[in-house]
Formats: sequence, structure tokens, C-alpha cells
Amino acid sequence: MLVSLKLKNFKKHEDLTIAFTEGMNVIRGSNENGKSTIVLAIAYALYGARALPMSLDETVTWGKPVSSLKVELCFEHDGETYVLTRSKSGAELVGTSAKSSGQTEVTAFIERLFNASAAVGQATMLTNQSALQEGLSNSSTSLIEKLANMSLIDELVGKIQDQLPT
Repeated sequence: MLVSLKLKNFKKHEDLTIAFTEGMNVIRGSNENGKSTIVLAIAYALYGARALPMSLDETVTWGKPVSSLKVELCFEHDGETYVLTRSKSGAELVGTSAKSSGQTEVTAFIERLFNASAAVGQATMLTNQSALQEGLSNSSTSLIEKLANMSLIDELVGKIQDQLPT
């Protein structure tokens, strides 16, 4: 699965491009370095401003005008590649056999494509660490985490960070 993300003036990132690889991707860094911002940018690209926990004006980096905000998300779904571009001025999604433009229209297309509203998409595909930890500790899912020995993932990430520059 191909996924790449380009940000312009989205919170802490004036210009940033990320290419995710197939399989699990880990984003790790110190507090306040923009890890959650990446998740918010993907949510914004897919579902628009209503997927953000703050206003669009508060999302833009360092006093830049809201018109400078732009997110481009390239992703693959069911064998088709899509390029989704969203900014304050509009949204456009282009795929091999589909095209949609306009904020409402692109969001509706994404909801149909993934069969998930913004709320469901954020809860299942784009959960941030604190929401995930809260959900696990406040439900029977913590038992599943314990049985699956999820602490091994934390240990693996630690070892990778010790061995490779991240």
C-alpha cells in the first residue's frame, strides 16, 4: 500500500513530506514534536476541518494565513491510487477511475470509499496514543492487549531506536 503525505503550514510543519511504507510504520519523538499533527493532517485530508479538534485558524503554523494551509495525501485503496488535496479554498480527489472536487463532495466520497464517517475513521484508523491508551485501560480491551503481549511492540521500537537513527 502506497501512502505519502505532504504538509504546508499545518501546525508545527511548515513543509513536510512523509512516505509511509507497507506494513507497520512507527512515528516516535519527544513531546511536542508534531507526531499527533501528522495524524491530524491525515484526518483533515480525508474528512476536512470537522475532523480537527480545533478551528482551521488554530491549525495553521506560526501565524501564517489560513489560506496557506495545504495537505496532499496519496494513498492506495483496493488497487487504485488516489491523490487527495485539501486546503481552505477547496478539496480535490483524483483516482484512476474517479474524480471529485469540493469540500463536501470529497468528504462524502471518502466516507463511501472507506464506509466510515469522520468519527469512525478517527476512532479506528487514526487513533492517537493517548486515546488508544485511555480506551485500552477503560475497557475489556486491556485484557486483549495483555494477552497479545503488546508490550513487545514498545520493546521492539526501543531496540530499533537504540540501533538506528530515528
